[in-house]
Amino acid sequence: ADSVKGKVVILPPYVDPWALSDKTKVFGLTRSVQGPKGGIGYIEVQNPYLELEKIFSVPDAESIKVVAVTSSGDIFYNSGVTDGTLLDYYSRLASTVKKPVYMGKNPVTGKDEIIAGTGSDYTGIKLVLVQDKNALLKPLLFTSNIAIVFGFLLIIISLAYIYIFSRQLAKPILQLKEKMEGTELENLPEQIIFESSNNEIEVLNRSFQHLRERLSEAVRREIKSQSLQMKASFDSLQAQVN
Repeated sequence: ADSVKGKVVILPPYVDPWALSDKTKVFGLTRSVQGPKGGIGYIEVQNPYLELEKIFSVPDAESIKVVAVTSSGDIFYNSGVTDGTLLDYYSRLASTVKKPVYMGKNPVTGKDEIIAGTGSDYTGIKLVLVQDKNALLKPLLFTSNIAIVFGFLLIIISLAYIYIFSRQLAKPILQLKEKMEGTELENLPEQIIFESSNNEIEVLNRSFQHLRERLSEAVRREIKSQSLQMKASFDSLQAQVN
């Protein structure tokens, strides 16, 4: 505070030495009061560290790391990075980041990370937010996996429907085939009882029934004609004998 001659200096979080209760962590602003011959005192304003946590809170606190540094390079806020080497890397990153948002490889962990940086000209605080690329894409991967599962289930349902529908469609055709193969002269006059929900199969069955009826009538006429012819031959032969 003395070196900047009355300008406001941001104090990184520290334990309040004047706290009456347990050790309370605070942050604040301070400046020196200048007199004719230099600094004659200090003015300091403190705030609880909890207020700082509220300011730098993010929605996905588990996967997003937040590190803020002062203009002098001191750690002003850390969202829970415990590794010293990693914290040192993030603090240097906050001081040097120039792009608003970009992707880079973390030299400490070797992972790809999404990095967003910003700063305040008024306070001199530089802020960096870092999120692992895989954590960022995890919801998209989950959504794509769900889509794949649903697509697979849809294919299974479609194949099952096609199988059942084809069997339902083939069943009356097989029944009609059996009726056709079982057709003989003796059962031509019989009516075929056949029910199907398929109109085309019903039409085919009616056509086959009409064919049986015409064939039965033709056979009946042929038998009658043969009977008359045999009777005429018999009468002729009997007349010759007499």
